[in-house]
Amino acid sequence: FRIDNTGPSSVEIIDPPTVVTRIPSHYLSGLGEADGTVEVWINDILDSNNTCNGLGGFNFYLNLTEGKNAVTLRAFDQYGAGPTVRLYNFTLDTMDPIASLDIEDQFNITRNIDLNGHWFNSTSIDQGMDQNFTYIENLTWRYVDPFGRSEMFYGPAGLLIDFQELGTHVIELTVRDPARNTNTTRVNIHVVDISTPIVTIDGSLIVDEDDTVSFEPNVTDNDR
Repeated sequence: FRIDNTGPSSVEIIDPPTVVTRIPSHYLSGLGEADGTVEVWINDILDSNNTCNGLGGFNFYLNLTEGKNAVTLRAFDQYGAGPTVRLYNFTLDTMDPIASLDIEDQFNITRNIDLNGHWFNSTSIDQGMDQNFTYIENLTWRYVDPFGRSEMFYGPAGLLIDFQELGTHVIELTVRDPARNTNTTRVNIHVVDISTPIVTIDGSLIVDEDDTVSFEPNVTDNDR
């Protein structure tokens, strides 16, 4: 006869999900000790009890709940010795971030002419139950001028645009969170004036002393 009172040497999930994921259900394979058993606990609740084959392999479904999930594998050998414990942490995030810009109105934007261009800043926020992974991971801007020419900008929290043409300009912002949930917002900007007005003063340039004279402004603007 033989006595075996030591648990399995190791237990693991083969190709586990990413630490933060937007997929709630996973069909996974694990490796324990041949002919042993492996319990899967999620947040201290027994989820499944699995039997290993002759090579130590086992399969199970992992069903995550929104937020942080502490997944514990408790492995026993065929004689019940153990447990050998392995801990994993997975965060399920199925909530899309909110994509937004610092604009006064989504449909009507009025801003003063600025020779240095116009800043548009992201005010986007992420939603999630695990604060460790609730943040905007990536920002992508797309700018389209009135002639359909587009340009992409990756990463900055703000975008500087110098409007050179009259017409409709499009700014599009796409944001992504650590779980790869994405959301997009866009705004159409109708530029109706890109040049400063021309002003002159009409009136006599030479006058006699003590005469009273008047001057009139003459203002023209070539934008409509």
